[in-house]
Amino acid sequence: MHPTEMYARSLAVGPTGKVYVGIGTEKGDLVVLDPVTGQHRSILPERLQGAKGWSTVGVSRRADGQVYAEFGTNLMRLDDEKATLVERGPDRPALKLRDGREVAAFGRGTFSLKEPATGRTVERTFKYAGAGDHIFVLGVGPSNCVYGSTAMPLEVFRHDPRSGKSEHLGAMPGGEVYSMLENDRRLYLCYYGGAIMNLYDPAKPFWKFGPTPDCNPISLGGVGDGHLRPRAMVRGLNDRIYIGSEPPYGELGGALAVWDPRQDRTVENYRHIITNQSIASLAWDPASGLLFGGSGNYGGGGTRAVEKEAKFFAFDPKRKQKIFEAALVPGAAKYPATFAAQGKVFTTAGDKLLMFDPQAMKVMKTLALPGAQLDISLGRHRSGRLVGLTAKAVYELDPEKMEILHTTNAPVPVNCGFALIDDAVYFGSKAELWRYSLPSLDAANRDSK
Repeated sequence: MHPTEMYARSLAVGPTGKVYVGIGTEKGDLVVLDPVTGQHRSILPERLQGAKGWSTVGVSRRADGQVYAEFGTNLMRLDDEKATLVERGPDRPALKLRDGREVAAFGRGTFSLKEPATGRTVERTFKYAGAGDHIFVLGVGPSNCVYGSTAMPLEVFRHDPRSGKSEHLGAMPGGEVYSMLENDRRLYLCYYGGAIMNLYDPAKPFWKFGPTPDCNPISLGGVGDGHLRPRAMVRGLNDRIYIGSEPPYGELGGALAVWDPRQDRTVENYRHIITNQSIASLAWDPASGLLFGGSGNYGGGGTRAVEKEAKFFAFDPKRKQKIFEAALVPGAAKYPATFAAQGKVFTTAGDKLLMFDPQAMKVMKTLALPGAQLDISLGRHRSGRLVGLTAKAVYELDPEKMEILHTTNAPVPVNCGFALIDDAVYFGSKAELWRYSLPSLDAANRDSK
């Protein structure tokens, strides 16, 4: 429908049978398709083409049977292939069944029908069996439990490794949680879209999402400008929380937010830490007092990368500025996992793991991994070894010698991570939560006793 834009965000059919398409997300356009001839063309008024600040056209059929298009503050009535600016339009019609009943509301396993004659609304429920919601992210939460989020719909679950019990906690209105972090026996959950921060207290025996104090989790609002997909979240200087994100649709340049858990709000926010790029991973190094991270050379949905390669960077929270930036791996699209341990910072790009010296600000060693590193899936076991995930395998690493000690291919695709608890690593594969016991760690612990 468009030579460069990637999203057909809305569709509507007019009274003549022509199909209208709202285009986005970087540069909005309005396209009409004639299904008889198969021809299509833009009908967006010339003065609105390339309008700055408006990124997507929305189309809808209204109560008068005509299609209307919204673009920023502009409303247009569409008559065949002519778009006319109007001040206002009729409401959108109610969704109706063939017998005239209106669909007042619908959800997951529920719907409400309204009788137009009486105004009476009846709620119905139904059950169905599916293959399960796909897991999107995992993390370690209070009481050393595994927490996870599914994607579209966003459901949050908890698995207790000690009891083996898994529990569905509840839903939130976003698409999926992108990052999570335990703080003071509670769990921060930041979800797409809008990078909305939420705080869950497992000591409260209920799940009630909302913005008021009686809710659990409490929705605390967005973390700031430039955040849509909050991919990375770590604790840093003065126990503040640092959130790195991909930017909104149609935009370049993600952001780094500094969240104060004492106030439960963003106190600093930095856009374009890496110009025109997203933040893909973060790690706090207490020895140097610096925050390290890796970018992705991409922007928000519907954009094309304008930078050649991703960058690795260091940010000084005291000076409140970036102090280092370099392409450690030429041509790398992103650094998906970064972790600080034993005075060194470890980061990844593709199937490479790099040991970076924060004092010399240079790569000391590079190691080949058994496959491409999985996002935010690198951590340190209590034995001192690093454990990570690729799309196909689990690996253990001696960080001093920079040697792979153990690799095991997974029997299923490894879609997401990451939770490292005791001597096991947890990952998601479609709708299933998998646990892999780390045998060499078990053996090392037995030998040390």
